[in-house]
Formats: sequence, C-alpha cells, structure tokens
Amino acid sequence: MANQQGKPAVLLVEPSIRILETYSNILHDMGYFSQFQAENGSDALAIYNTQNPGIMIVNFLSPIIGGLSLLRIVRQRDDLEKKTIFILYGRSLGGLELAQIGRLGVAGYIVIPCSLDKYKAELSRILLPNLSEEQAKVLALLRDTNGLIRAGQLDQALKTCEIILNLEENPEVYYNMGYIKSLKGLYNEALGYFLKATMIDGNFVKAHCQMANIFRRLGRLEEAKNSLALAKDLNISMVEDNEPEEIYKEVFKHNPDTTNVYNALGIVYRRQGRLTEALGVYSKALKVHPHDECIYFNLARVHMNMGEENLACQRLKEALKLRPDFKEAISLLKLAELNLSKK
Repeated sequence: MANQQGKPAVLLVEPSIRILETYSNILHDMGYFSQFQAENGSDALAIYNTQNPGIMIVNFLSPIIGGLSLLRIVRQRDDLEKKTIFILYGRSLGGLELAQIGRLGVAGYIVIPCSLDKYKAELSRILLPNLSEEQAKVLALLRDTNGLIRAGQLDQALKTCEIILNLEENPEVYYNMGYIKSLKGLYNEALGYFLKATMIDGNFVKAHCQMANIFRRLGRLEEAKNSLALAKDLNISMVEDNEPEEIYKEVFKHNPDTTNVYNALGIVYRRQGRLTEALGVYSKALKVHPHDECIYFNLARVHMNMGEENLACQRLKEALKLRPDFKEAISLLKLAELNLSKK
C-alpha cells in the first residue's frame, strides 16, 4: 500500500505511546504520511496481514511477538514482487545477533537510546538515499510548516502550505491547512481541507479523526460517528486520545447500543492507563453484544495490564469458544499462562 506520492505505508511498532507519537512525527517530516501503529507484535501482525505496509519500523523488544520473530514471519510471507522494508531498533546487539538479522534481510538496525536527530539521520540514510531537489524542498517546507503551527504563526504556515501545493498535491499539506482553519474556528473550510487530504490518502486516520471532531462541534453526530468508525477500521491505535473520548460520549447519548464505540473508548482508556474505566465500558459492550469475541479479547488485555492473568485467561478462553482460530487470542493466552506459571 502506498500514498499518492508513491511512498509506501509505514507500520510503526513500539509499546510507548509517547515514543510512537515522536517517531510518527519524524516520518511525517520525511514525507511518509500513510502510517499504521501498533503497541505490540501481535497487533502489528494483524495490521500487516490486512494493510500490507511497505515499511515496518519495529522495536526489537516488542511485547508478545518480538521484533526478530516479526522479521522472520514477514520474510516468510514476502514474495519476489514485494519485499517489505524492515527496520529494527533497540539495544546494542552482539555479532551473532547482528549476523542473524542480517541473514533475514533487515534493511537497517538503529541503536537506541540516541538523540532524535541521530535517529532521524539513520532513518533518512535507510529510507531516503536519493532525494530529488524538489522532494528535498518539499520536505524542508513541511518541516517549516509544522514549526510555524507549533509556534502559533498560523497565517505564515498557511502561506507555506500554498507554496508546497504549487510543487505537489500533498495530503499532509491539506491536513495542516484544515488544522489551521479549525484553530481559527473556520470549521466548514477545515472540513473541506481534511476531505481533500482523505481523497488523496484514504488511510489518513488523523484527518478522519479531525473531521469527526468538527462534525461533533457542528452537532452533526451521525457524521461524527461515521468518521470515527472509519478511523477505527483503518487503525484504532492512531486515534487521538482526548478528542474522540468526547465524541464517543456524545454518540452514546443518542445511540447507547453502539458496540464499536464502546470498544474504541475502552482502547482509549487502556492506552491512557485508565484501566478500571476500560473494564467498565467493555462490560457495557458485553451486555449489548455478549457474543463478540473481540470484546473478550480486549477485556483480557486490560486484565493483563492489571497483572490479573487468571482473569485474562478466562476472558481469552471465552473468546476462543466463539472463534477457535482467533490467532491473537491464542498468542495472548499462551503469554498469560506462561506468566501465571512463573508466579
């Protein structure tokens, strides 16, 4: 899968939400706008199977399924026509480990901790070895735009966006223009720009989320719900944590039987560490749809986060009764039982 400019979609795999956001911003500055994110190897594998990213950037010590195991799986599934660019990062490795990942065809290994400048330089060396003069200019202007927005210089940022559009039609530029217009309270204009961003790159989850937030502000709740559902279908892990919570709650008032929204809000709460609240919304979802294996799986993940492996095992077994071939549940159950055996 690739965006309009021909750059492949990127799957980032990192257990820290803060680091995920930082690395995502670096990739945006490099012109990679179509992104997916996962907090563990199991989620990453599910995204890989459904979204077929061209690039994977993976923490060597990813939970559940580690980076090395992911690399092996991906290489087994690659074919002659499509070879995933696979980048690992993590602690300094020994010679045997480096030789092993080298044989499996890793594109590069970045040793962390390191400065963000060094991390970005290493990514650039691996991913962008031969930029044209025009591409380099666009990336520089995108970095300028993001800096101007962060500094609150919105009018200058808009002018910079217009300069970029004279060079190429770019979804990130339309997203930035929509974001600026929303900060100015010009919601209808903002919607138009976000729509243009999603027309160029249909997987631009952040744009779908911003559209949902604006629809909510305009009182167009059904459209807000649809935009959120689309964002969730693309990649729930990329949904911003604060704004969707308010949208979900608004949707609940009008449609209390929306299972997908309960599920999505539970994921938001889990990522924020609000585990008791996550359990609460998942329990409500089960009352509405007691035969949804994904809800049991998500409940199990919360119990795992709380160190309650026994309850996690119960939920996972219930999920597997409903869907015996649920691979992610099978993997998590093995991990939960292993943790229990060590207690």
